[in-house]
Amino acid sequence: MPTDPGRAMLPKRLARAIWLAPLAVPGMVEPSPASAQVQIFACEPEWAAVAMEVGGEAVSVYAATHGRQDPHYIRLRPSLIDEMRRADVLFCSGAGLEGAWLPVLLQRGARVSLQHGQPGHLLASEHVRLLNPPGRVDRSLGHVHAEGNPHVQLLPENIDLMATELARRLAEIDPENTETYRRQLSAFQERWRGATAGWMERSSRLAGMSVVAYHEAWAYLYEWTGIKQAATIERLPGVPPTVSHLQEVLELALGAGARAILRAPYEPTKGMEWLSDRAGIPIVELPFTVGGAEGIDDLFDLFEVTITRLEEVHDQY
Repeated sequence: MPTDPGRAMLPKRLARAIWLAPLAVPGMVEPSPASAQVQIFACEPEWAAVAMEVGGEAVSVYAATHGRQDPHYIRLRPSLIDEMRRADVLFCSGAGLEGAWLPVLLQRGARVSLQHGQPGHLLASEHVRLLNPPGRVDRSLGHVHAEGNPHVQLLPENIDLMATELARRLAEIDPENTETYRRQLSAFQERWRGATAGWMERSSRLAGMSVVAYHEAWAYLYEWTGIKQAATIERLPGVPPTVSHLQEVLELALGAGARAILRAPYEPTKGMEWLSDRAGIPIVELPFTVGGAEGIDDLFDLFEVTITRLEEVHDQY
């Protein structure tokens, strides 16, 4: 993934397969007349990667963010508005992750077919189980997501579910390429489920390992690895730590025997370095999404490197 967000140039893997379930096409939406390809606007790199796997040559994918950018905070560039105006499909995480910028884009640039409730409006949060919904939401709790944790891309089954739903939407919007989407989906799922089985087996060694994180970003990773989070460096979601809070985190980390501080590529390191020095545990940067580190070019790279780095921490400390 390039440093600047834009056209997703992600590896495409083709294989012989059959998508068995037929797809109905009520309310068909015509693709953009400017191109024979379906234009997909993906809010985050992981969904751009899913789109390339499922769509193949039948789609053109634009990623609004890149792997080293916090998707909560995106500057509304004119290029984003232009890309939204061309899009046939909007593919995002939802659950308020893009709440600071996506609604404005939809107002300024999107066609009716991309508005909520239409086939071209696809949010992962509406198709997967969200973890950790808060009991209440108010400003005193920081930047809390009312529906639940929106960072759903780090649970392998969520990738599988969203690939299936995207293929269904694409066939509805572009019925002429239905067989292409079926083949692409089946080929991807065969490889994905095989890889997932291997990752799940390896993750059993990580169960119970304690870590500290900066933000509540890793809940879906914990869900399938069994890793336990001792504390977060943020005082509240979206609120930087104070000295007194860092002291509390240090006590919690030592008490839980934490082995690492997990960092997403865009998170600040100051509080992490303070904690690392005093607790004697390393800062471990995980890719978090496609393009989050050099060589993380697709979803398989993302999960393989993530599990490998966690294994290294487990074995070393």
